[in-house]
Amino acid sequence: MKTLLMTAAVALLAGGAYAQSDCAIKCSEAKEGAAITQVANEAKACSAEKAAECAAMAQACSEKAAECAAKAQACSGAEGAATITLAAATTAGPGCGGCAEGDADCAKCANKASCTEAKQVSFESWRKTIPVMGYSVGDKTTTCSKTAAAMASECSSEVGYVVNGASYDNKMDAMAAHTAALNSHLDSMTRVSFVVAGEDTMCPATAGAMCKKTGQAMQYRVGPAVFDSAENAVQAAAMAYGMSHNVAMSYEVDGEATTCSKSAAKMSKSCGKGMTYVVGATKTGCDVHAANLLANERLVKALEAIEMATRES
Repeated sequence: MKTLLMTAAVALLAGGAYAQSDCAIKCSEAKEGAAITQVANEAKACSAEKAAECAAMAQACSEKAAECAAKAQACSGAEGAATITLAAATTAGPGCGGCAEGDADCAKCANKASCTEAKQVSFESWRKTIPVMGYSVGDKTTTCSKTAAAMASECSSEVGYVVNGASYDNKMDAMAAHTAALNSHLDSMTRVSFVVAGEDTMCPATAGAMCKKTGQAMQYRVGPAVFDSAENAVQAAAMAYGMSHNVAMSYEVDGEATTCSKSAAKMSKSCGKGMTYVVGATKTGCDVHAANLLANERLVKALEAIEMATRES
């Protein structure tokens, strides 16, 4: 029954962190349908009430881990050993071969079937999966705006923009397209897909049929990470959603700050002053730029959450 419930939970997240998959509904039988309904109700309640709490705890954990890892040499006793093991696990190669000799957890990690190269991918390498906006000058392209400006200056040419293979002459249009690409990528960070013999599918019934055909065990993907456990995958997707949506936009008008866009608009209209958009430590007077910043920051947080989940699984 537990396996059935977890499959139902994954099917729920396969359609989005908080939206049940149409495919799961069509593919499931009566018994599976009842399980999906039960898990969906529990997941929605947990998502609404505990997402922020989980995200806050995850952030605190991340900060503590980074702090301790930086001071690994000064750590002592059990805490020091745990810190060194954590630091080694984030840099080790396949099979955690980088664990220091004598570490208590090294043998466990080395013998753990799920401790593969895929789970050792660093956050920095994962950041390379984030969609970027390219710049074109003549027949040359670059992802660096400064390089593009220098190239354009040398040949007295205009800078063009490239997003997902599409070219744009207008920077605002390109930025809007880039924001859409970032949001689409973020959406995938909160979805769980099924992986069988290296092939992905969003449908649990199709995945089950693939398992029978290939004799391979089912795995679960969340963004760039693949989990052997459905429970770990569901947790990773939920953490990604919670941490990403903890990033919010705020507004400033004539020195006054607010987190409500409608209030900011009223303040701007009443005093005749422009609205400033604030995302993290960055401020801009352009709403298109602000939306782009927000989408990027949320995606970074989602990837951080997934990386944390792979360490804990």
